[in-house]
Amino acid sequence: MINQRDYDKALETYERLVDKYPADNVAQNNLAVTAFYAMDFGQALEIGRAVADRFPDHSGYRANVALYAMYASRFDEASNEAQKVIDDDPSSAYAFFVLALTNAAVGNIDAAEDIHKRMTGLGQFSRPIATEGLADLALYRGDVEAAIAILDDAIEEEPALNANQTAAIKQVMQAETLLLAGERDKAQSAVDTALQYAGGDPAILVPAAIALVELGETGRAKAIAAEM
Repeated sequence: MINQRDYDKALETYERLVDKYPADNVAQNNLAVTAFYAMDFGQALEIGRAVADRFPDHSGYRANVALYAMYASRFDEASNEAQKVIDDDPSSAYAFFVLALTNAAVGNIDAAEDIHKRMTGLGQFSRPIATEGLADLALYRGDVEAAIAILDDAIEEEPALNANQTAAIKQVMQAETLLLAGERDKAQSAVDTALQYAGGDPAILVPAAIALVELGETGRAKAIAAEM
């Protein structure tokens, strides 16, 4: 149901499961995750905290709490929780992700950049997330050329890791960045490539449709909207 994005039904199902099996930590965690996808960040945080309190040695649950707190705009709480997770588990990609974004959210751009750079060395899962963050920060600073270079290197590396969908996210980011640089032909190529591997992912389809509108391809953008 989560994969089908029927979050109301998923919430109902997990709530019934938790009522029936209150000691089932997996069901409780899934309920928090579903609330998060439904964008009820307050509920996700409340449920996630309860699960993490019951299982304090589970760094994944605690990293989720940091993530929920960040989306609930509780940046101090998110940052503190993420740092605690990192202290206990220096390989936690999600905790580094939260720490970087909370620093950026409060204006600590240099710190956010340093954290993303540290993430690039954490492994195959962390590196794609980190490079997206570094490209975003370059754009925030107005350095379009640096963002293009970061994304070019990341896109070249991704297929070797057999990560076509994460590569597609970077392709659509690249399309947006190339449009800022006035390189419309390259932007067209990037968005076309992104759509080949979108797999129905709104994180790819929505910005791709916006890029298509900027490229004057409103018909294709409308087709994406109809599909979604």
